[in-house]
Amino acid sequence: MSANTLFLRLEGPLQAWGQHESKFVIRRTAEAPTKSGVIGLLCAALGVSRADAPNDWLPELSDLHMGVRIDVPGIRWWDYHTVGAGMEMRIAKGGTRPGAMLTRREYLCDASFLVALKGETALIADLEAALQRPKWTLYLVQPNAIKVPKSRSQ
Repeated sequence: MSANTLFLRLEGPLQAWGQHESKFVIRRTAEAPTKSGVIGLLCAALGVSRADAPNDWLPELSDLHMGVRIDVPGIRWWDYHTVGAGMEMRIAKGGTRPGAMLTRREYLCDASFLVALKGETALIADLEAALQRPKWTLYLVQPNAIKVPKSRSQ
């Protein structure tokens, strides 16, 4: 069994790579792609849902060796999100009240990374094929962070 390496160029106007230290209200980003984030990207390319990933792909993908080269570190940028508008929030006395929560999320702007994934030849070939024709749209941030302007006709 020989090993092979797949190289991924990850760059875009916004990127976010979650960290375990992130709290719900304040979401920081790691300075470079995380293995769990890259595996999530690979699962999206393969069309594997979160529910199916633990049984179908995570054991194999977790065995990949990963290295990251930071070519352009990017600039850290904060955005504010309103979460739960129109939903009830729990209060200390045990009840709920209508309300929304303001959260802060950190992103990397204009960063560029080269990710190397080393694994078995067949797996690397499957991943390369999936990345060339992804089943689902690939994002470097959560889709809710991307604001698409409405056309003038709407």
